[in-house]
Amino acid sequence: PRLHFPILSSWGHKASVMHLLKFRTDISNSVVSLALRRAYESENDNIDIIEILIQRIGDISVEFIGFALVNASIKGHVNIVRLLLQKRTDITAKDVGSALLKATEQCRYSIVEMLLQRPNFISASNIGSALIRASENGDIPIFKMLHQYRTDISALDFGSALIKATENSHYSIVEMLLQRRNFISASDVGLALIRTSKKGQFPIFEMLFHFSADISATDVSLALMNAAEQGHINMVDMILENRNDISDIDIVRALLYATKKNHISIINIIFRHRTYIVAKYAGRALLLAAWHGHDSIVEFLLQYRTDFDAEYAVQALREAVLNGQSSVIEIFIRLRNDIPAIDVELNIDSAFSAV
Repeated sequence: PRLHFPILSSWGHKASVMHLLKFRTDISNSVVSLALRRAYESENDNIDIIEILIQRIGDISVEFIGFALVNASIKGHVNIVRLLLQKRTDITAKDVGSALLKATEQCRYSIVEMLLQRPNFISASNIGSALIRASENGDIPIFKMLHQYRTDISALDFGSALIKATENSHYSIVEMLLQRRNFISASDVGLALIRTSKKGQFPIFEMLFHFSADISATDVSLALMNAAEQGHINMVDMILENRNDISDIDIVRALLYATKKNHISIINIIFRHRTYIVAKYAGRALLLAAWHGHDSIVEFLLQYRTDFDAEYAVQALREAVLNGQSSVIEIFIRLRNDIPAIDVELNIDSAFSAV
């Protein structure tokens, strides 16, 4: 039995295991414990074998009971978790906490519910870690159960849960977390705002944006640049409509990101909200748009004739020729009368000579 019993357990030979347990009284506790481990580590579904071995629960060491609890929580073996919790009072708090985290990761609602009935074994940090996992998974039933379980979950865990829920676009969980206003800092909301500005989840972005007026200008500026680069029109519009504390240089960066990605709608919004900034730095955008061949942006900038330095227009035309952007060259030729003091044809000749 010492040699064959663990192997039979891992292979799932139910009848043989039952026979040995019934007729051989010399199978030691360590062999039973090893058989239990082998049964769980096997790729086979050995639930019947595990249930038989658990009947020897009094003979199994605390170490292997903890191992069994965690693995039963992962695999969703509700009956085994219930039996372990009922029959063994010496399971460590560490193992119960680990089982809670694993059950949450695998969305095992019934097992999470059972584990929470051992409150003396569940710490605030255990609940906090599980809350973060539930937020990441978007598991609303488990999230609600954990969220209501204790009032001493740390603000750090709430902040991390908010970030995970935001990254994975779980609107309802973000909404519930924001209801715990005293546990959510402006910096956490700012970080979440930056993350969602990349993904374009406007409903979550809007909820975060209006949550606190204390979100730093730095965080809002980063969100603006992300949104401009990704072409998220509503986000850019909301930021520029409501925040006047964003630096000119950050707005220029947003303008250039939008130009590089050919987001003409974003450039229109920036023009509408910050005309004086765009007028001052439109030359840089023109140069970038000409180089990349974004003809709609080039035409937009030339038609609106903002007061960019004439040198930028000359250089932009040259870059378009050198980079073979024929559509941009045609726009310069068509609109050359709108650019005073620049002989467009001469600059085209100069650019071709350079080639």
